[in-house]
Amino acid sequence: MSPLNRAFQERLFESLLGFNSDDFRRLVMELQHFPDDAVNDLIFGDYHFSPQATTRLIFDALRRPGSIVGHHVILGLQRLGRLG
Repeated sequence: MSPLNRAFQERLFESLLGFNSDDFRRLVMELQHFPDDAVNDLIFGDYHFSPQATTRLIFDALRRPGSIVGHHVILGLQRLGRLG
């Protein structure tokens, strides 16, 4: 598992502990827009956070402030110290 995979998962799973049913529903609805293999890779830590894939998720987070996945990618990058 890559360091960014680990940081992403840590942030997302920490957040899941505080999710209410609406938050969880938003996450599930958002994951429906990803291919099945990408969802499995995100869940099981095999997602290849290439610069292109990571940039796409970050732009998604900026374009849609409610994006749970994109928001947690940014938090993962912050945890790694790659963002301010």
